[in-house]
Amino acid sequence: MNKCENLVPFRDSKLTRLFQRGLTGRESLTMIVNVNPSPLLREETLNALTFSAVAKQVFIFLIF
Repeated sequence: MNKCENLVPFRDSKLTRLFQRGLTGRESLTMIVNVNPSPLLREETLNALTFSAVAKQVFIFLIF
């Protein structure tokens, strides 16, 4: 069994192709979150911060 057969298939999108090396643990990724302090964008800011908090907890374990 080769290494590629152990990988979870990704959706066919430009973003997953762009980040595939990081998502498979072959390179590190850094997330930069840009938020706006405007009260009108409060909900969007909370969504971005919540997503980044969850993404921070993601670990990739590869078993070969």
